[in-house]
Amino acid sequence: MSKFWRFVLIVILIFSIYHLIRDIATDLIGFHSSIFDIGHRKYTEFRWCSWYCIYTTFPLEGFNIFAVTKILRRNKIGTLGNLVLLSLIYWIYAWFSGSGPLLKTY
Repeated sequence: MSKFWRFVLIVILIFSIYHLIRDIATDLIGFHSSIFDIGHRKYTEFRWCSWYCIYTTFPLEGFNIFAVTKILRRNKIGTLGNLVLLSLIYWIYAWFSGSGPLLKTY
């Protein structure tokens, strides 16, 4: 695996861990701070998932954490790595589907 792909996977791993912690803190516990809400956008008009919207990213975050850790250990991207990279399409689409400011302070 090249240094570039290793770097991309490490960024995905860090983002997934951060986002999982952010989701637990804000959606489940109700704790809001400017550290957790950096780049977070509201999805008031985009409600394809109804009442369970807050839970839709948990499986993907868990998968990314598990998969990237495994990929980095075996040092080969393979099919699992391709699935992780395909998940970027979802993350980018979901982020651009939001509305509101990029930086929100409470």
